[in-house]
Amino acid sequence: MNQSLLGILFVGPAGTIEWTPSRVNALNEVRSLVTMALSNSILYARLEGILEHLEEKVKERTRKLEEAQSHLVQSEKMAMLGVMIAGIAHEINTPAGVIFGGSMNLQKNLEAALDLMPSLLDQLGEQTIRSLMQLSMEQSRRRIHVTGAFKKKRELASQLESWIGPSQWITSLSEHLVETGL
Repeated sequence: MNQSLLGILFVGPAGTIEWTPSRVNALNEVRSLVTMALSNSILYARLEGILEHLEEKVKERTRKLEEAQSHLVQSEKMAMLGVMIAGIAHEINTPAGVIFGGSMNLQKNLEAALDLMPSLLDQLGEQTIRSLMQLSMEQSRRRIHVTGAFKKKRELASQLESWIGPSQWITSLSEHLVETGL
């Protein structure tokens, strides 16, 4: 191992053994084997340390990957929740927008009809006004179904026209009366 000192081999006091070339060769063999065994032991210990370090790194990376995967799953859930909420908001806002638009249109038409009402009442006779009131009361007692609303509007417009005579606002008034249930 890089010519470093691994240990000292002590064989006994000097002068007690005769060191023949075969004994020196045998001792060199033992020294080589012991050096290899010690080197292998040191390398094995280092290898175990490296292996432990690598296992710790793998555990740490696995934990980080699991954490990232958990965050990714959470992000995907939040994204799907956002899509669902946007869809629900759209489904709620679309009818609300239609209802709002319809109510604004109804308000505008009602204001126009109310503006015309004084001049209309001046032109109508008392009998016609009573007939309209009676018609209004009859209509308010009837339950109007959506499928029959169009037919009711035409019938009411026809009745109004027969009582009052042709007028440009009869259709609007009949639609208003039917839609409001009057």
